[in-house]
Amino acid sequence: MMPTITSRLKLFVNLFNLLSCTFLVFILLIRNYELQEIGYFIFFISYIVEFFTDKKWKNFKFDKTKLFFLVLLLFFLLAFAYYPFDQSSIYFKTLIEKRYPLLGFSVVGFFGVNHLYKLRYFIVSVMVSALLAVLYIVFFKVGIQPFIADKNLFNLARTEFINTHMVVNFYLNSAIIGVWYLLSSYWKKLNVFVKFGLMTSLILFLYILFISEGRTGFVFGLILTIVLVFIELWKLKKLLAILFVLLIPWFASTLISSNQRLSFELIKAEPRLFLWEAGWSVVKERPLTGHGISSAQLKFDAARELYQTEDYKNQWKESKLLDSHNQYLQAWMEFGVPGLLILLVIYLAPYFLVVRKRKKLVLLFMTLVMFQSFFDMFVTSHFSAIFCLWIVFLLCTGNEQALAFEKSTAAG
Repeated sequence: MMPTITSRLKLFVNLFNLLSCTFLVFILLIRNYELQEIGYFIFFISYIVEFFTDKKWKNFKFDKTKLFFLVLLLFFLLAFAYYPFDQSSIYFKTLIEKRYPLLGFSVVGFFGVNHLYKLRYFIVSVMVSALLAVLYIVFFKVGIQPFIADKNLFNLARTEFINTHMVVNFYLNSAIIGVWYLLSSYWKKLNVFVKFGLMTSLILFLYILFISEGRTGFVFGLILTIVLVFIELWKLKKLLAILFVLLIPWFASTLISSNQRLSFELIKAEPRLFLWEAGWSVVKERPLTGHGISSAQLKFDAARELYQTEDYKNQWKESKLLDSHNQYLQAWMEFGVPGLLILLVIYLAPYFLVVRKRKKLVLLFMTLVMFQSFFDMFVTSHFSAIFCLWIVFLLCTGNEQALAFEKSTAAG
């Protein structure tokens, strides 16, 4: 049967929405906010068009996954619920704009994505984004010989031309998790060239993490390496995995000693320590109910002035909107215990919602998110969009195929 004009139009809209999503994955890695705004506009406009061309309301079925996205929406709406009680609304507009991805992707997750969305497509887009960023810096901004001679040149160029170490290292760690998932799930289906490319990329990502000045990315990369090697050795031969455990202290200490930023002196001078102290002082004022997003920011600015060291007083003299660099603390400051509990639900629930085939993947990814949330903002700042995209692809794609795979595996 020949495809009709209507079916072709639907396919075009579906494909355009998928491509706009892929484009968004790429540009979220780059610190170009104007380009990111264009990406958001294209993606969400195409999704609105798709909503009507696919008539998504006709096939809508409420389930636990839909409930999760309502919880995500609730976390966004808390800011408006607290608005009447905010002592000042001076920062409300600026802070709420950073959280718009929560609103947009909670709607996308609630109504679902089109049939062209595949988890492996998303993982490949994250991997290729990270790979292109690394190769761009090495070959076009630093050069191979200078890169080999002085690894710090890569870090300087990365910050100038791509993004901060927190963002880039998050992409690298999540790409490593994704590549491992592809290799372990599709090993027999992948040809030798694809396997080589994936494994080479994985090794390159780990190397970049280990030379990074970012302590968070470095430490999680180290933990991730140990966990993944142990998993694969355990599947191969349990004795090898046990022997590997005995080597972990030597392996870890060798890598940690090579990173100068993990020295006691530099950790002691870490500005996050007084940011957390300032944040905790704000939490203690209203631990049960919180202050609202604008009032919490005002109080945090005042507390930071009291707790920050002399070195940073001049450096951050004119700086406003510095956050606590801790997502748990931030949610607690803003929305009290209810906000903190909702945040934990957002972080923990995906593991219980995905099919069995994806549980290890979700466990590793959400561990990365929860770990990094101790040191930076996540769902309330620049990480919110890429976090939401991961969640949408994990929860809203391929569940029927994954269930069929599980049944066939069990039957076999």
